[in-house]
Amino acid sequence: MLILLGTTITASFFDSLNPSAIAQQMLLQAMVKNKRYIWFFISGITLANLAMGLGIYYGVVKWVSRLLVKLTAAYPLCVYGTELGIGLILFAFSIPAYPKFYVTI
Repeated sequence: MLILLGTTITASFFDSLNPSAIAQQMLLQAMVKNKRYIWFFISGITLANLAMGLGIYYGVVKWVSRLLVKLTAAYPLCVYGTELGIGLILFAFSIPAYPKFYVTI
């Protein structure tokens, strides 16, 4: 019990940039039998926060935003189709990565 509590507190400390993910992590800890999957969740949140933080800090977001506005104005169907395709591919690859969750009441 103390290991689980320590892991939760440590992970929530590192995840303090995104406090809404703490509740998701606690739910994941309660539902997953293999605790290794929790580290995938924490790593994904950490990398996303790091990438967005660096992007905002260095102004890459502004540059990419200008590029996307120009591309969307010139080729709207291609841009939205590409975004949809990438989203579907990422969704398809994420399905086998997570075990099936069964909640019993």
